[in-house]
Amino acid sequence: MRRGRITWLLLVATVAPLAGCAEAPVTNPNLHAPKLVLDRTVDNMTELYIHSAFGERAYDQITIALDNETLGQRSFGYSLDLTTPATRFFLTATVRSGESRFAWNGMVDLDVDRDRVSIAPWLEKKNVTEEPRTFALPFEMILDKARVTS
Repeated sequence: MRRGRITWLLLVATVAPLAGCAEAPVTNPNLHAPKLVLDRTVDNMTELYIHSAFGERAYDQITIALDNETLGQRSFGYSLDLTTPATRFFLTATVRSGESRFAWNGMVDLDVDRDRVSIAPWLEKKNVTEEPRTFALPFEMILDKARVTS
């Protein structure tokens, strides 16, 4: 009886990895998504912050550009923080994590008196911005548009 159990355990231990039970799970690339945070400082400057939306994660590259000028860039970092006196600008935020690329482009208009921000995403195919939508500060947005960069 005991010999039969040992044989059965050896058989299961040998067959399980071959049957696919020991394979690593496929990860969802959207779990690598970063979060963009817009807020104002005490002295009415704009603060932009990009960090992981789902737990601690290091990114291959994080870039923030305002009006087509790169103002912040970090390689192999967890986050990127940028403060600027500008309250109206065209924002380009890009993050690379492995093969996934997350990006957002659009107009940002910060109303420091009312603690509001208007966001108008850029429609690349039409070469225009969408109608702006207004949100309370701090504004948070998950950059979940993953594009494979191969």
